Amino acid sequence: MTGQTTLSSRGEGKLSALVVGVGLMGGSLAAGLRRTGNWHLIGLDANRDQASAALEQGFVDEVASDLAEAARGADLIVLATPVGTIVKHIAELAEIAPKNAVIIDLGSSKQAICAAMDALPEGMQAIGGHPMAGKQTAGVAGADRDLYLRRKFVLVETLRTGDRARELAIALVDAIGAVPVWADAERHDQTVAMVSHIPHFLSLPLLLATDKMADDLGSTLAAGGFRGVAAAADDNLTMWKDIAVSNRAAIADGLRVFAKETEHFADLLERGDRSEIESVLEEAARLYREDFEP
Repeated sequence: MTGQTTLSSRGEGKLSALVVGVGLMGGSLAAGLRRTGNWHLIGLDANRDQASAALEQGFVDEVASDLAEAARGADLIVLATPVGTIVKHIAELAEIAPKNAVIIDLGSSKQAICAAMDALPEGMQAIGGHPMAGKQTAGVAGADRDLYLRRKFVLVETLRTGDRARELAIALVDAIGAVPVWADAERHDQTVAMVSHIPHFLSLPLLLATDKMADDLGSTLAAGGFRGVAAAADDNLTMWKDIAVSNRAAIADGLRVFAKETEHFADLLERGDRSEIESVLEEAARLYREDFEP
């Protein structure tokens, strides 16, 4: 991580970044940028208490109350709210953002956001973004300047992505110590559905099936493996409701593939062929070791 950039800024030798939404994701990003000393950070949040907390904890240099006023002096506008709100902010920024500002988002699905960016007026610059990081503690209380350290940060070009957008996006990713990965919006959404969204939503059928098949002894005996998966059901409901809607097609497709594989394994168990069962277990272990083990 270098935290350095040679891009021109608007004064004081620093780039100015407006972070809209200073909860876990936006607050952590601001804290990571603040560490470099190369950015002037402005925080904006619909929750004024959260914005004040970000200021008190030193994640931002100042707090704004109006999007139009705060965007006016920003080199970079980071949208770190739920996906539906990001899309609304992009439409607002089409009318109020300065032409030389770059818009980037941290949304966990990309097709709707990038389509909104494509519709921005010519001359404006925007690029989709998604850092592959997070934790269960929501809000600015969970913000961590090292949240993105060595994590993958997906960047998605849009019709409004020019050289300055690419340069500022890379400067941002570099400053927080993340690793840039370029992808298109559709491929991103399909992939993230499988490796991020569906693992979370597996808590739903697990809890519902357990409720139907187990009595009170289930909650008594449930240990680490069960609770580790089930706990996701109570994790940041507002964010996950938004994800379920914004990436619903890719999640639905992935769940159907998952259901087929689950049904296949259930059939193997029912037949009781030990060699077939062991073969599937060994194949899954091999895939994990070769492709997914940290």
